[in-house]
Amino acid sequence: MNKRTKSPQKILITFDPTTNKLTIRIMPIVQVNEEDMKLINGGIRVLNAFEWNKNILKSLFPKDMYGRIENVLIYKNKHGEYEEYWGKIKFYRNGNDEYVDETGFLRGELMNSLEEIVEKGRITDTGFFQSKDMSDEQLKESFHVMKVLIGEIARIKNKRIIDVMNEELRMTSLDKLIFVKNYKEKSTGPDGCVYVCECKNANCENGCEEIKCVDRAKLSELYKP
Repeated sequence: MNKRTKSPQKILITFDPTTNKLTIRIMPIVQVNEEDMKLINGGIRVLNAFEWNKNILKSLFPKDMYGRIENVLIYKNKHGEYEEYWGKIKFYRNGNDEYVDETGFLRGELMNSLEEIVEKGRITDTGFFQSKDMSDEQLKESFHVMKVLIGEIARIKNKRIIDVMNEELRMTSLDKLIFVKNYKEKSTGPDGCVYVCECKNANCENGCEEIKCVDRAKLSELYKP
């Protein structure tokens, strides 16, 4: 707590592996904009944001403050490395006989092959294949942790959440097809709000200037023809 302003604070510890530099910063706890958080829709963009920013995630401590994403299905590849289905995140076996990913936020469940991952798993809102045996509550908690992490990435990079979500998609055409086949993107957000793209002109030539999740009842009022 800052005695002068009485505002809550947190300690952010980051480590740059390229320079071996440890940085400790005392930061105010930024209240995440609820409207922005609604834009974290599950699926391929969430997975992409996690992979794009894994070096930032590696630097975050303590890990327990953010939570864990459990039951991510992994296998041992031909090089003897443990990785998840998409091959973007590496895992290792720790002293507690757990499979932990390179960021420290994922816990793996070892399968014998890629085929077994597809057989025993499903693509969840996190973008990873997770065990089919997970309850709805466990899946909800996994996605909550992912949203918290993306919110933290946005704060550290000083970017809007939508900009973090819209970073260049680094997946092959085949992986995109597999993803689309196995995961249905949501058309609505929390509480049934509808995703709306706001453009500068009628033809939306430059894409969305803003994306908002708007209550259905307010759509006709806010966006009159």
